[in-house]
Amino acid sequence: MASIMDRMGTERESAPVPTQLSNGMTLIDAPLAGSNNVTVGLVIRRGERDELPSESGLSDFIGGLFFTQPTGGPDTDALLAEIEGMGASINFDVGVETTVFSISGRARDLPRLTAIMGRLATDAGMVPDDIETVRAEVLNAIDRSALSPDKWVADHLFAAAYAPGTAIARADLPDRKSIENATRDQLLAFREQLFNPANMAIVVSGGASLDAAEAQSQFGALKSVGTPRPRTTPEWNMSTPPWVGKVRPTAAGDRDKLNISAAIPGLPMGDPDKDALIVLNDVLGGGMSRRLMAEVRGRLGLAYNIDAGPVPMSDTGIFVMATSTQPNNGARALQAGFQQLRDLAGEGATVTPDELLMARRHSAFMLSQATQTAGDRAGYYASQWAAGRPLTPPAERAAALAKVTADDVTRVAKRLVANLPLARVAFVGPRDQGRELTNAITGAAVSGQGAMAL
Repeated sequence: MASIMDRMGTERESAPVPTQLSNGMTLIDAPLAGSNNVTVGLVIRRGERDELPSESGLSDFIGGLFFTQPTGGPDTDALLAEIEGMGASINFDVGVETTVFSISGRARDLPRLTAIMGRLATDAGMVPDDIETVRAEVLNAIDRSALSPDKWVADHLFAAAYAPGTAIARADLPDRKSIENATRDQLLAFREQLFNPANMAIVVSGGASLDAAEAQSQFGALKSVGTPRPRTTPEWNMSTPPWVGKVRPTAAGDRDKLNISAAIPGLPMGDPDKDALIVLNDVLGGGMSRRLMAEVRGRLGLAYNIDAGPVPMSDTGIFVMATSTQPNNGARALQAGFQQLRDLAGEGATVTPDELLMARRHSAFMLSQATQTAGDRAGYYASQWAAGRPLTPPAERAAALAKVTADDVTRVAKRLVANLPLARVAFVGPRDQGRELTNAITGAAVSGQGAMAL
């Protein structure tokens, strides 16, 4: 039976050719053979790291307001009923570097779906009742995140990793006061600079195509207002202590639990070693038989689960390892986990031929699985465009993964291991363990106080 890489390698999909509309917006049309569905995505090359301190959280606010009543249009309930009446669905996602809105439905409904997206993109609406509804939704989401240990460590990892006071360090941490005090005029002004056509793309994928003339008709009314704000260069956090934490006393009747997320400097999305990094990560944590789970859970019994993975961005990246365990096992779990990375860099058992083959095949399978649907394929090309990378078909990416060698894996492992002294940690637990958790990764003495009492 042919492997996933073999089958993907025989595909003849061509990379979509971006088309620029008259207002500077980009159209990316990526047909998907055999699909009866279609996704229309509106991608903005701006996210949480692009907010000013006074704007913290406004991207989430605008995200929640997008699929609401346009000026002079149907109210929000009627708008949603129109979309759902076609069997279509909506989604929005505000990330560190992008803001994305999408409508997915039947391919034959592409004209209607595009018209709805165009109407919402070009008309802010913002009915007062909708503003207050979304304000409450965003504030509730902030409160829920604060109560979840897993979410807290994930949300605070950028604050630990990047220099205090920088925009990227505030990513994932919307400011409650900014949301509470935001006025309609402020939201309109923020939306106007966010929806700058020069930073926007329409990405269509599935069983129907959108031509430039129709895209121009639906989205051409969007106009640039001023010069897009330049994105600041990220700086790693070199201050002490190298951790953030929340000390949360264990409730009566509960067992002590420690949630940890650790980061070291990684690779940006366009790094030449990006494919080797994907294969390396699969060797570490691609499944139950891989090194992290086999060692930390299987042999040592220190945690039920331990995850690792790269978070590449346009101009920076981090490599993350996360787990939850009993407090007394936290440092040992991190030490054992990062030791697997050290081994792959040459300190121990480097990658074997069987591991390499398995990781390449599984990486290609995951790529195939993540690009099968119209929505997945649209997201795949949207992320490449947003990072300023060439649009590369999945088959070409699979072919590149198949060429990753053991030497490539060792090389990228060494690059990551060289950054271990810069490890930063976010945790939630019953006591301040920042120093011992960081030491477990770096092996160096660390000073300072970092935990915050709940």
